[in-house]
Amino acid sequence: MEPKAEQEPTWITLAGDKDEIDLFLVCDTTGSMGTYLPALKASLRQVFLVAKLLFHGRLMVHIVSYKDYCDGNGLLSTVSRRTSRNDAIVKFVDDLKPTGGGDFPEAVKTALNHVIMTVDDIRSTVSATSRALVFLYTDAPPHHQTTRSNNQSREIEAIQDNPKYRGGHDWFQLQRTLQDLGISVYTFHSPTRDYLSPSFYATMGPTVILPQLTSTIITEATMGLLLQLMAQTFEPTIGSNFARSAFTHKGEPFDQSFSAQDETNIPPASSLMVTNETFVLAPLEWMKEDLNGLLPLFGRDSDFRNLVMKTFEVIFRPENVLAVTYNPIFGKLWRLCCRQRLDPRLDDLTAKLSQCVPTLTGGAKVQVSQWLEESYNDSQRIRDAVANAAPLGPCFTLDIGHLSMSKASIRSLARAPQPGVLEGVQNILARLQYHQFPPAYSDKEDDDLTHLPLSLSNEDLFSFLPHLMFPGTTLSQRGAALVALVCCLSNHIHLYDRAAEYLTLIQGTWLPFDYAVEFPEIFSAEFIQLLYRGQAYLTPFEQQVYRQLFVVHRLRLAATKDVDVVVGYTPQKDSLWPDRKARCHTCGYDTSLSLMVSPTLCAMCVTYGDDAPTLQANTVVSGNESHIVECHDCHGIYAVLQVARLGTAAKCWFCRTNNVPLQPPPKTSCSGCLNQFIDPAGLYRADGSPSNGWLCPVCTDAPVRATTMMSVPFNALMQANPHVAVAHGWTTDKVKSAFVEMVFHTPYDSMFKQFTQKQAVLLATSPTNDPATVLHMAMHFQGKAILQSSAICESLKAIVLTDALRDVCNMCFEEFSLPCLSSACGRCPTKVCTPCLTKWFGAAQPGHLVSPAMLACAFCRGFPTLGVLRKYNRDACALKMDSRSVIEPNTYYGWCLGCYRVKRMMKRDCTRDPPLDEVAFRCAECVDAHAAVDLEWILVESQECPNCHAHTEKAGGCNHITCICGQHWCFECATGFDTAQLVYDHMYTSHRDDGGNE
Repeated sequence: MEPKAEQEPTWITLAGDKDEIDLFLVCDTTGSMGTYLPALKASLRQVFLVAKLLFHGRLMVHIVSYKDYCDGNGLLSTVSRRTSRNDAIVKFVDDLKPTGGGDFPEAVKTALNHVIMTVDDIRSTVSATSRALVFLYTDAPPHHQTTRSNNQSREIEAIQDNPKYRGGHDWFQLQRTLQDLGISVYTFHSPTRDYLSPSFYATMGPTVILPQLTSTIITEATMGLLLQLMAQTFEPTIGSNFARSAFTHKGEPFDQSFSAQDETNIPPASSLMVTNETFVLAPLEWMKEDLNGLLPLFGRDSDFRNLVMKTFEVIFRPENVLAVTYNPIFGKLWRLCCRQRLDPRLDDLTAKLSQCVPTLTGGAKVQVSQWLEESYNDSQRIRDAVANAAPLGPCFTLDIGHLSMSKASIRSLARAPQPGVLEGVQNILARLQYHQFPPAYSDKEDDDLTHLPLSLSNEDLFSFLPHLMFPGTTLSQRGAALVALVCCLSNHIHLYDRAAEYLTLIQGTWLPFDYAVEFPEIFSAEFIQLLYRGQAYLTPFEQQVYRQLFVVHRLRLAATKDVDVVVGYTPQKDSLWPDRKARCHTCGYDTSLSLMVSPTLCAMCVTYGDDAPTLQANTVVSGNESHIVECHDCHGIYAVLQVARLGTAAKCWFCRTNNVPLQPPPKTSCSGCLNQFIDPAGLYRADGSPSNGWLCPVCTDAPVRATTMMSVPFNALMQANPHVAVAHGWTTDKVKSAFVEMVFHTPYDSMFKQFTQKQAVLLATSPTNDPATVLHMAMHFQGKAILQSSAICESLKAIVLTDALRDVCNMCFEEFSLPCLSSACGRCPTKVCTPCLTKWFGAAQPGHLVSPAMLACAFCRGFPTLGVLRKYNRDACALKMDSRSVIEPNTYYGWCLGCYRVKRMMKRDCTRDPPLDEVAFRCAECVDAHAAVDLEWILVESQECPNCHAHTEKAGGCNHITCICGQHWCFECATGFDTAQLVYDHMYTSHRDDGGNE
């Protein structure tokens, strides 16, 4: 039988046989604590929350509230984790009120006796080996003859009457009893100028006189004490200023080592000297905890992980959050929480923390921000890994030089490997120095470890590389994998082999496609481009995903790129073109073969009968030339005789009369220009050549006129020929059409959405490289066949895979990616960048000086389309313009706020500056009209709302009216619309008065 594997310890079992600890938080809650107590309550909550996390459940918190003997039943109230739930303790703290206490000293002796009684009870009934300590919060001394209290005798009587109060009423008897029980006492005293009160507590144990009574100070002092007792380092924050108060009497320490027969022998406070010492306290052996041991537990112990999550849920509140800032272990635990991307609780925690930090002010906000930054510091893990590696073998160091990369950018690598970040990573890799032995200066301690041994595991090596530049900075597995990938792609001389080995080892584990919703960043454009280059290190499925996503990404980038294609000529009716004719036996005229219904009968005779000869005589063109046109519907070429009567789009007789669309007109295709000729009688085809090699008259007689080149946007070409998607990997007809629609009809869908919602189309098939498939692929655009379509198809494929996909803006002449360039006006082909179009069309503003030229396209001088104007200057959609009006060069024009037209503002004069500061221009006509307002004018010039019929006067601005009844309508024609945008669209199309320039 195989031996059972030893089970790894859990959060509870890791405590081993360590003793249980009872922490008593003893609080004076009398009226004089009115300032102290509210701050203390926040601190108590925080300490209680983190204590369970730090001590593996072996620390039990007790809270003891005491007042004085004049307060009746409110003298003493307690709550204990041994007998109460967490929520009961929190409620107890929240309910504490600073009331009572009739004089200066309070019943602290009674409270300490209660602690002794509770410890006795625990050790006799629950755990004989339990340990105990007291944190005492007070602003007043105990009852004593020097403090002159009316309640002293009542306290003495009460303690004597309770046999379990074996500490007695004498201060030094209490001291000895606590010491015999091994109960350490630590006091936090309120600020004071008189050392009478704190001097009493100095004989019980270390005493800290707090500089201020704020929750920040109290929490920091308490957590600082707790951590030091655990043998953990603690560095007070800047500005805390609290210290341990050390008393001396006649040169001898006046502390817990001082003892007297009874409290009547206590020295007067005036004989004591006090000095402030550094806030450093010796650890207690039974309090020691290895907090770094908590980190491995997070991954393997679900109970501990749940506790951490639950603790952060309560702590991430403005009143509690400072508790986690005093030890880096909480930052490490928070980093581990942040890696639980699949845990729905993480979103709530992140939201709570992001809402919490802005509400903090001053030092507290700085403190939490610094804690968050420090939480990324993985120095201890790095030191441990380096210590376990070969100490004297080969290693890497970094020649830092002038690197301008930030910690935040290197940490963002796993989320968004942007070019700037990858450049920084490459700069680090380029400055790596290989050493056969560690340099002499590489034995520094702490965060200054300046070398990484080659004996580190691959995972640690690539994860720790940023540490050489930013001490303590490490990368997640995905970040480390990306660094390794950069090493492979750049053939790094020292790291290529290690990187390839590491990527092979983790192949299939670091790209969580099954959890795409939780990790959307792996579908960013930067990620796709990098992983496409590194396909060799991915699984076949990962290769397919990133290959297809890369193609989609590149297709979208190429969408507006102009592709030059050659198509057959498009004849114009006014020109004569080479043709072939046959003689009609009925009318006796030579007629184009496209109009011969039989070898001996022309269409004119069939249609017009006896009138045909007359019509032929009036339209005859001698020789082998004709007026020919292209049918708008079937794109067949045919001759036109009565040219003057063709005033609409040309349509052949078959398309005009054929009611059966599935029966195409009889046509013969030219093998040269690929145009199709209407051939009713089949005479073109029978013209002495086989059908597959027939050349049309234009290709034969005037080959230079047979073809024309046109520029077609890439996306328009793809949408017209979805079957070309086969060149990019999508082979079936259904998938090809869906693919083209996915790429170009929904261009704003993210790659993440493509993968999660359209995966069936995205991953339908892998790319094909079958040249035969591409060779026989015919292409068309606007009904015309494209010549050399196979070459065009190969060109499209090359554009997607290799083209720079960049062009120059024709206004600023800067280079941009193609998606950043668009038509200057929506009509002309001139490409301009978005900033230039915004500056050009956005310059005109209501009420301001206007340059009329800037309301039109800078290149073709036509008015921009509605889409362009809506994007760059929506107000201008409502501007009334007349392209037929004359712009006088010696006049300044402005945008009138009254009639919303471009009107004369003032004459140009070389002695006057242009009115650039005008912001409320109204033309003379509008000023005069409003100066003579009367009832008749209102009835004539107002409009009724189409909904509520209220008479409305337009005082100025555009014609978009929003009535008080909620109706959007146009003031020009009183037409109502559902939205403001529809009103603007209507005004542009119906009332712009631009002379028909659409």
